[in-house]
Amino acid sequence: WALRGGGGGTFGVATRVVYKTHAPTPIVSVYFEVWDAALYEAFWDLWIARSPDLDRRWGGYWSHRALLLHFHGRRDDPACAEFVRALEALSEDPHRRAAAAAAREDEEEEAVEGSPDEGRRPSQNNEHLSPPTFDEEQQPVLNATRPPAANQQQAPRVPPGTGAGTTLWITEYASLLDLHGGYSGLRNPLLTLPGFATCDIASRLVPRSFVVETPERAKQLLRDLAGRYAAEAAPWPVNYLLGGAVADASVEADAMHPAVRQAVWAIMTFSPRTHALVRAALPNNVTGANFNHHHKLEPDWHTALWGRAKYRRLAAIKDKYDPHYRFNCWHCVGYVATSQSGSPSGSLREFDAAPFGPSPPPSQQGARPRGGGDGDGETRQDAF
Repeated sequence: WALRGGGGGTFGVATRVVYKTHAPTPIVSVYFEVWDAALYEAFWDLWIARSPDLDRRWGGYWSHRALLLHFHGRRDDPACAEFVRALEALSEDPHRRAAAAAAREDEEEEAVEGSPDEGRRPSQNNEHLSPPTFDEEQQPVLNATRPPAANQQQAPRVPPGTGAGTTLWITEYASLLDLHGGYSGLRNPLLTLPGFATCDIASRLVPRSFVVETPERAKQLLRDLAGRYAAEAAPWPVNYLLGGAVADASVEADAMHPAVRQAVWAIMTFSPRTHALVRAALPNNVTGANFNHHHKLEPDWHTALWGRAKYRRLAAIKDKYDPHYRFNCWHCVGYVATSQSGSPSGSLREFDAAPFGPSPPPSQQGARPRGGGDGDGETRQDAF
């Protein structure tokens, strides 16, 4: 069986499949949106402070202005209730409401006194959006067009916050199956067909240390992304909340980039300018890219996707078990570009010279320039 998915042109052959079943677990779905740009800073402060240490039963998506998170458990579980209370407090805090109102007045005055573009900082989305409206049967999920499952268990809805510039929507489900449409979802093409949209996507893994030890840098990154996302009309929420059990395994346990074990966020970007912005803030000597969503022309992809030390070890395995390079997928270990057309910079310079990676297969000896990635040898002191 050939397995599709995983991004990046990956390809897998399954020789055996084992399914582990679990007892149904209640799911609490939390959708929180900040639609008043004057509250962005307070939202970023909360997310930077809370997300690295959220209970590992939390997971989901987020953006510079919204959360779409799921908690595996009951709503009255302290790990769920405490975080929900923090979101409610952000909406209800009268001081924050007053600050938001004052900020709006200042921006309106600047816009009137100056030119049409004056008072609109490029690093922020200063458009004040109206709160979204949801039909009684709609759920604020990424695919909002699907009907809710008939056996879905819903808690009383929290009314959208109209005075605080936020919306908080909480729904309880009996199980993960119910969250994804129940048994009827198996017949819903919106939930079962593969995706077909195309976009210029890239990603970076954000280390826990970056968020916890340098919160002001993390906040500045979110501030910059807010402006870029607004300019690009990027889809949202699209970033991932990471961590959990994946952080328990050794960095040598498998083929993944060591940065995956240390990351709390994965940030997605959708234009060359924004790709460069995030790479500059989080270069390869600090972290790497999320393989499933890495850019098709990712520079120095060997290091970005695998880490230098990990790539050398994987390349040796590739040489041993696939010496003739029968399996050659885009940006996989040992990837060989068949032509320079459409290839990323450096793709023809595989890590084929010690100590970076494999030698080219016998059929291609002499066909590629030899060299190690970006050609800087062992002089660069990278974290990976």
